[in-house]
Amino acid sequence: MNVKLHTPKSLKAGSGMASLKQFLLSLFATTVSIALTFGTAAIIDNQKKENEKHQILLMVLCDMKTSLDEIQRADSTIREFVDAQAAFLANPDSFKTNGLQLQMYFMQLDYNKTVENIFNSNIESINTIGNINFVEKASDFYRLREYYNENVVASFGKMIERGITTDYDSLANARAEAETFYFVSASNAKVLERNYKACKLLTNVSDEELDAYYKSRSKIEDAMFDDEEQALMYSLMKNRKAVREKLNKAYEAGQQKRKK
Repeated sequence: MNVKLHTPKSLKAGSGMASLKQFLLSLFATTVSIALTFGTAAIIDNQKKENEKHQILLMVLCDMKTSLDEIQRADSTIREFVDAQAAFLANPDSFKTNGLQLQMYFMQLDYNKTVENIFNSNIESINTIGNINFVEKASDFYRLREYYNENVVASFGKMIERGITTDYDSLANARAEAETFYFVSASNAKVLERNYKACKLLTNVSDEELDAYYKSRSKIEDAMFDDEEQALMYSLMKNRKAVREKLNKAYEAGQQKRKK
């Protein structure tokens, strides 16, 4: 008896191997698809975080630069006051007629603390920056800025309010105090400037990019003032220059008078 063995159709022509190959290819394609999906998502998320970090750095640096501009103007005002004080003390007659002009040296710092509050209160912002050295230097800047505001500008304003602009003896008695403000202001302004420069070095923000960001922010700030207000501001600056020249002449006249 001849017995014939029949091979199942499912195994003919290597059909089993073909199914295994198809399964492996499908598995590989699925794995690659998942890897690409999650990999792309990770890249996008990383790029988003880097962009957020860069924007926070720009925002903080711009705020520091704006504050430093205000502080340098305040320091310049204190220096001008000390010079004007010397001019009036050298020529008492000029003080009688022009002493009230010293009131123009009363000042306040006009910076916005929004960025500082965000920086100090939002742990996510600090984590996003991810640069502990930058965070430390920026924190030092804001701490010193507050010290300057309270111990230089506010205290200087109180000295002005005590009446030295209308009383010659008070003006003379405040000479040593004014010179102390002069020294403290100049030294603190230098420290703040060094902190700002250190923060810039700790980032990958270029000078050109920071300047462009700073100018864009300045345009927004300028837009908050109408033409009349800006004209008044320029007029005050011009008047201060004129007063400064007048005080210089008074000082020179006083010096000549004392030599005689």
